[in-house]
Amino acid sequence: MKKSHRSLMALPALALTVLLVHTPAAAQGFLGPIDGLRFTTDFSFVVNTVTFPAGTYSVRRIESNASVLELTNRLTLKMVLVPILAGNVPSHPPFDVGVTFERSGTAYVLGGFWDRNLGTAVDAVRPSHAEPREAGATQGPDHVLVRAIKR
Repeated sequence: MKKSHRSLMALPALALTVLLVHTPAAAQGFLGPIDGLRFTTDFSFVVNTVTFPAGTYSVRRIESNASVLELTNRLTLKMVLVPILAGNVPSHPPFDVGVTFERSGTAYVLGGFWDRNLGTAVDAVRPSHAEPREAGATQGPDHVLVRAIKR
């Protein structure tokens, strides 16, 4: 009886150990397919409160924080850290790896990144003060999908 009681007491410690050991690997797997993307836009867009011009961008994972990506303009080297959350791959995307932009007011805002083959996606965390779309605005589509490539 004492032996089974000790075994039962060891289960929570074992579960905690498994959780702590596997959490970093899970975080790396979550971002692994997104790390090393490159994409080009022909329009400007906003990330957080920073406006980026049309151009070619690279995306890389921040080693010290699994919930942040670094986005860099390859020509100007302008960089921003992008907080992210788990997201969903768009329904029937026209290509395997890409970037989503959403219209907010008169600007496009970075929406997220995805890899259809691996079923992985992350969404950029948008600031709470993002400009709402004006009723009847016709400056472009509500969502734009851009093809990305892996380095």
